[in-house]
Amino acid sequence: MTKKQHGLHILIAERLNEMRLPGDCRILLDNACYANAKGKKQTLPMSTIDKRTRKTVYSLVDVVITKGDRVVAVVEIEESGIKPMKICGKVFSSAFCAYCIPPYLETKPIRMSKPVLFVQVLRDPDDKTKKKQRFEDRWKDLAEQINKILSIESTGCNISNYALISGTIDEFKKEKGDKLKELIENQIQVLAR
Repeated sequence: MTKKQHGLHILIAERLNEMRLPGDCRILLDNACYANAKGKKQTLPMSTIDKRTRKTVYSLVDVVITKGDRVVAVVEIEESGIKPMKICGKVFSSAFCAYCIPPYLETKPIRMSKPVLFVQVLRDPDDKTKKKQRFEDRWKDLAEQINKILSIESTGCNISNYALISGTIDEFKKEKGDKLKELIENQIQVLAR
C-alpha cells in the first residue's frame, strides 16, 4: 500500500493527536500514519516477551497509546481487504502479546496494562447503500463475538476491551473520529482511578 492509499491511517493519526492526554501519555504511530514518512522505518511490533524475535513477535499494529510505562490502548486501521478472518487475526494475535517493542524509540519494551483497549478502525465503502448497512450489521455481530472470547479469563489474553468502528473517511473526520477519541480518553480515565 502506498502513502496515497493510507488516507485513513493519516486521518486517524491527526484525530488522535487532537486529544488532550495527561502528560504521562504518548501516542506511538506506525509509518503508515505519517503523511511524510520518507526514510522512516517505524513499526510497532507486539511480542509475547520483552525481546523482539521472529519467534515472539505476533503482530505489527498501527497505533499504541501508553500511560506511564504501560500500553493502555492499541488501534489497528484496515483500509482494504477487510474480512472477518483479517479482523480476528489481528486482534487475537495481539491479544496474546505482553509487550510493544517499538524499535525506533530508545526505551525499554512497553508492557501491556490490565485492561488494554483494542480498537479496530475499518474503512467502509464511500457510498450509503444497503450493502454498507449489511457490513455494519456484520461488524457489530463480529465485535460482540470477539468481546465474548476476550472476556474469558482462562484464555490468557492481554486485551480485555475491544471495539470496532467502521465508517467512511468523511465519517471519521466527524462523529466516528470523535467516538474513537472518546473510547481512548475513557480508557485512560479508567486506568487513572
